[in-house]
Amino acid sequence: MALDPSADVLRFIETHIDSVELLHVLMFLVDRKGESWPTAAISRELRSSESSVNMRVRTLVERKLLAADALKDGKVEYRAGANAPESVVIEALAYYKLAPYRVVEMIFSKRTNAIQSIADAFRFRKED
Repeated sequence: MALDPSADVLRFIETHIDSVELLHVLMFLVDRKGESWPTAAISRELRSSESSVNMRVRTLVERKLLAADALKDGKVEYRAGANAPESVVIEALAYYKLAPYRVVEMIFSKRTNAIQSIADAFRFRKED
């Protein structure tokens, strides 16, 4: 894979991924496709809190990055959602593995831009 991701990958990251942990939960599930994991076990593997992993899994389902039936009885399994074709998810995760700092920069630059927009809205301007 080249260091320049496809437009689909860029759009996927910019539209759906707002935290590194969300990306890690998705990667964990994709890397273990076909396996059903309790969220407590995922949290141990990722060294995160169970409540945080639960929140990320719910976010993945709400954003339709995981199928609605991916979470059952406290266990989750990767099943592609309507907003994320599996090929795009796999390509995005491969790009993250190849260039993690670029993806992290993309995630955090969205936050910086949003914060700057809010700050600009409250900026006092001299009236001419």
